[in-house]
Amino acid sequence: MLKKVFLPHELKFHEEQRQDNRRHPLKKSKRKKNWLDYNYNQMIIDEHEGRRIDIVLESKDGRYVSESKVKARCDYLDGYLNSLIVGAKLFHGTAEFEENIDDYYFKFYLENLVKYNMLG
Repeated sequence: MLKKVFLPHELKFHEEQRQDNRRHPLKKSKRKKNWLDYNYNQMIIDEHEGRRIDIVLESKDGRYVSESKVKARCDYLDGYLNSLIVGAKLFHGTAEFEENIDDYYFKFYLENLVKYNMLG
């Protein structure tokens, strides 16, 4: 399922990470004995190898999502969430930038609207 949301260059990166981790596994002396640390390390490895995507959503007002962070290399989800969140911010008048074609963030938002076919 996750392979469907990764772009070709991201899939290549994941494969390189898997190969590198097989060639250079974590040394026993470096492995954490604490299960929380071990689970955290495994979570990071799973993200790098394309088996896991963590998405963090933030709400500054407790009502609407104001920010998101995709904790893996996944441009598709990052851009898609951007188009939804920024659209809502613009609609509610809470965006931190102006609706100006020269503004980097606004331009990124417009590009995502086109990319994800949300204009019509």
